Amino acid sequence: CILPGDILVVDRSIRPFDGCIIIARIDGEFTVKYYRETPDGPVLEAANPKFKPIRFSDGMELHNNGVVTAVIHQFYTGS
Repeated sequence: CILPGDILVVDRSIRPFDGCIIIARIDGEFTVKYYRETPDGPVLEAANPKFKPIRFSDGMELHNNGVVTAVIHQFYTGS
């Protein structure tokens, strides 16, 4: 459960594996998604079922910026 304002701890040395959460850059845009390995190649899935999985086609570039290893929840927002 990653909430707005949370801090993600990321390990850039870990190779993505099926079911992990990664920070990815796709065509210049950053996103946090579940990484899935399929016979057709990697797929990125959102935790929110309202969003469709991202499947990669020719010309799309996936850059893994690291595997999320921990989430630090923020309780005080400073307001």
